[in-house]
Amino acid sequence: MTTEDDAARSHARPDLGEDGGGRRADLEGDGLEHLLLRLAIGFVNIPSEQLDTAIDHALAEVGRFGGVSRAYLFRYDHRRRTVSNTHEWCAPGIEPAIDREQDIPFAAIPDQFEAHVANRPRHVPDVAQLPRDAPWRARLEAQGIQTLVTVPLWDHGELIGFAGFDSVAAPRRWNERDLQLLQVLGELLANAEYRRRQADVQRVIASLSVTNEELQRFAGTVSHDLRSPLATVRGMLAMVRDDRVGPADAEQLLERTLATVDRTIDLVDGLLSHARSGRIVGEPVPVHLEQVIEEVRGALSEDIAARGARVMVEDAPLPTVLGDRDRLASVFQNLVTNALIHVPEERAPAITVTATKVIAGQVEVLVRDNGDGIPADRREAALETFGRGEDARGRPGAGLGLAICRRIIAAHGGAMRLAEAPGGGLEVRLRLPATG
Repeated sequence: MTTEDDAARSHARPDLGEDGGGRRADLEGDGLEHLLLRLAIGFVNIPSEQLDTAIDHALAEVGRFGGVSRAYLFRYDHRRRTVSNTHEWCAPGIEPAIDREQDIPFAAIPDQFEAHVANRPRHVPDVAQLPRDAPWRARLEAQGIQTLVTVPLWDHGELIGFAGFDSVAAPRRWNERDLQLLQVLGELLANAEYRRRQADVQRVIASLSVTNEELQRFAGTVSHDLRSPLATVRGMLAMVRDDRVGPADAEQLLERTLATVDRTIDLVDGLLSHARSGRIVGEPVPVHLEQVIEEVRGALSEDIAARGARVMVEDAPLPTVLGDRDRLASVFQNLVTNALIHVPEERAPAITVTATKVIAGQVEVLVRDNGDGIPADRREAALETFGRGEDARGRPGAGLGLAICRRIIAAHGGAMRLAEAPGGGLEVRLRLPATG
């Protein structure tokens, strides 16, 4: 037995023929008004990040209800004077057109654009009745369209696009009430577009707020980490210039000056690396971590020898991961350098690299040292830009190394977190995409 609700649903979603034209739903009466009301309520409650899906759903609902072949949304670009298809629903058997309906010049649709500027729907009951030389006719006939109606979308006084409905199977006519109801749908979709744009603005504002906070921290760090060594360099050079030291002391001052300049250059390089690390990584390729660690040993051989350090791979061989080889090499070089700096002077650094099982398509790589580690309540801060621990005062660096590493790992779709190494020290846990 069929309930009244079943009957209503049957009326609201007519069956479509294989040619996609289907039978025309009875748009007169309350059926379409109730559908639009239901869609409007749904738009009110939908989260902003789901608006695209909601627009697709609304086009499909109205398209099925009206028995049309296509329902779609176009957006106007007034600066470039073009219009592009952003959303599309097609009845079964109807070929999608969205990919080829991009960047259409206003000059190709003059009558439609003029009607929309005047806030009127554009109704073409029978494409075959358009003038032979009409530029729009050839475009519509190429898609097999026989009847077309489009309604403008306005957002706070700005014409932002239009919603449209095509019929392919046979010509059909929309009456005045149909067009009025479709304009209501246009207002509904325009409001959804407004909400989406507002959400985009809020995301930009939030992003700028985070950027401004980081810039403020950057300014404070630069005032100390750049001005301080430069002031030292200036003072030493002034002493040599003014002959306030003998030849032997002058040579020693110059050596110290050169060392200070080198440290300042390292700081600037670190700042540049931090800025670049937020960029999208290159095309992922298989990266042999064993080879990466060997290269890091070679690049840091002098620093490793100077500290009597050991950089070891446990449970070799290390796995192969997918990623940007250069960026991943910089991650491991940063981690080894960080350990060499922060393991106390009275202790020979011991740095181990090992890997654990694949978890949800990712490999977890552990880098451990035998330093003093980072207390649990300061680990998250240590991963932030310029997040140096209290024990790092007086040591080289600006607190950028771990922040750079996390940004690079995140750009690979992975994650990085800090923990306490067995027996003390710092353990850095990296998750990276596996090759298989």
